[in-house]
Amino acid sequence: MAFVSIVEYMHDLKEAGFTDKQSEVQARKLELVISEVKSELKKNIKEELHLDELTTKKDLELAIEKIRYETLKFTVWTGAAVV
Repeated sequence: MAFVSIVEYMHDLKEAGFTDKQSEVQARKLELVISEVKSELKKNIKEELHLDELTTKKDLELAIEKIRYETLKFTVWTGAAVV
């Protein structure tokens, strides 16, 4: 993906017949939109990473509970067999 600077974009707009003011306003608005989209994407990525982390924690908690249950079950059956 090629990077185009705002200055290059303004230059292209001027070559296409835009006035200095029009190209400046257009470039500023585009820069603002790009900034907002970038910010929103970062936020979404952080939320997704956090959800993945929570899922991993939940999986670990479930595995620990399963081991505890199996250990308790073994202890009870071993105790019942001894009695």
